[in-house]
Amino acid sequence: MADYQRAYSPERKAERYSDLMHTTDSLFRERGFHEVTISSVAKELGWTRSNVYRYARTIEEVFLALYKEKYDEFTADLMAAARSKAPDTPHDLGILFCDVVGRHRDYLDYQSILGSIIETNIPHEMLVEFKRELEVKNTQATQLAMQCVPCLSCEQALEVFIGMIYLASGANSHFRSAEKQSSAMEEAGVRFGAESFRGTLEPLVEALLAGTAVAR
Repeated sequence: MADYQRAYSPERKAERYSDLMHTTDSLFRERGFHEVTISSVAKELGWTRSNVYRYARTIEEVFLALYKEKYDEFTADLMAAARSKAPDTPHDLGILFCDVVGRHRDYLDYQSILGSIIETNIPHEMLVEFKRELEVKNTQATQLAMQCVPCLSCEQALEVFIGMIYLASGANSHFRSAEKQSSAMEEAGVRFGAESFRGTLEPLVEALLAGTAVAR
């Protein structure tokens, strides 16, 4: 185990926390969330468990920080693309969304465990603060949806955006499925959607946006 020296400066603490997040993310990709624990992360870093506890009380707190980071990267890319391409119809928004979210499937990996794993295992006060932050962060995407589907209220536009995220997360989870699951589906003659993430997601998002525009 590498020698661990306690960080005292804010810069060194930030560096240590970055190491913790990077290692957790790497293990999550290699093993899945069931195999990522404080102990496994500590071992990978060459730290003790108590060293990790200086920066996070639970592994879900690290997952939450990673979710925020991935979400911010996704929404920044989405808004940059919107400024560049200026979508103004539901169809344009659907194409733009699928283009961008396809570049951020790592974000969708965390979205898939947000409610069932992360949010159910962090302290209540942390969850409340996260929900407040997320509401503010969703503002730009909500305004983009209202721009492309003008009949939507702010609340309705937020529901549509979240619905698009859920569709993307579900499609992503399917195409990230373990080899055992894919093999079983093939043997059972079960086929889900198209042959690719984008091919499956695009018509689902198109249908959601088209139906929303007509219904309103």
